[in-house]
Amino acid sequence: MKKTVKVSVIALLLLAIVGCKHDEVSIFDMEFASMSVPCQINSHSMEVDSASKLPIDIESSIINAMKNFEGEPYVLKTTIPSDWYLLSKVESFSDEFDIWLIASEGEPIYKVLATVDLSKREVISAIPIVYNVGREMSKYVESEEWSCEIDSLYNVVVTKTYDKLFSLSDEGYKEGESKNKKVIDRYFIDSYGNFVYVEKPHFDIDYTAVIQFADTARMTIPLDESWIWNEIALHERLEPMNILFQTSFKDFDQLSVYNYSGEEVDIVDVSELVKKNNTGYILLRKGKAPELVPYDVATTCLARLATYLGIEMPDSWQTATEEEVEEEGETKTESNTLSDWLW
Repeated sequence: MKKTVKVSVIALLLLAIVGCKHDEVSIFDMEFASMSVPCQINSHSMEVDSASKLPIDIESSIINAMKNFEGEPYVLKTTIPSDWYLLSKVESFSDEFDIWLIASEGEPIYKVLATVDLSKREVISAIPIVYNVGREMSKYVESEEWSCEIDSLYNVVVTKTYDKLFSLSDEGYKEGESKNKKVIDRYFIDSYGNFVYVEKPHFDIDYTAVIQFADTARMTIPLDESWIWNEIALHERLEPMNILFQTSFKDFDQLSVYNYSGEEVDIVDVSELVKKNNTGYILLRKGKAPELVPYDVATTCLARLATYLGIEMPDSWQTATEEEVEEEGETKTESNTLSDWLW
């Protein structure tokens, strides 16, 4: 009798286990909200559902992608989480694969974009797109944040920023020790579901340039005629010395530098400098850190340029006054309006 009871209990337990397994729904069959493109994805917290935990084989693929991806690596390295969850889906352009937004739980915040083969139920490709971590040390704080944009053509842009700030009250503080870094990595999703890294252009050209800039999107006061006189003075004095000159009003995080033939010689990120002043000049030299000159008369810019280049200021640079430029360019600018010069 006892033996019969034992067998019955074991049988019931086996049936319960089988029943539970039968009731489990694969994550591939679960319904998830879908994000439409274009969209932006940042580090804002999103609660994860324990039911959306990824299968072990999918998690392994995600962890491998976190360790091996093309693009700028992490500056602040942390332990990669072992548990990953499906947050939502991103509308896909293919019936062959899904696009998943995957995240870890807790801090630091990690988010990954992955393409998943629907028939094989496996990850095709994955890249980290969001990362948010910070730490406070005795004399400085540092933070790193990544965010992502996906456009309607499925181009994926991951913007990565890193900041290190020292306390001004600390003895021995050096302003130059503070750092900020911004990098943009670009990818696109091909027809097979692979994230393809877009290589950054490499320019092996020596140049010196002056950028006269105005961040018109942030300006409340319109540019006046002095802008034109300074532009004329700088252009006429720099071009004979083969120093490039241009005016710029936008896209300071990916500013193209052109030679006098209209050919692109470099792409630079001067957005952090532009944040300090709405108008001014950026001094550039290949292999040297850019320098900001607050907006002033052309002679001030030229004097700073001479110091930046480590040369004596040429005589022609010392006469770049508005009156002299006006005399030199009177006929040249006779038919041009302010808007002609600015735009």
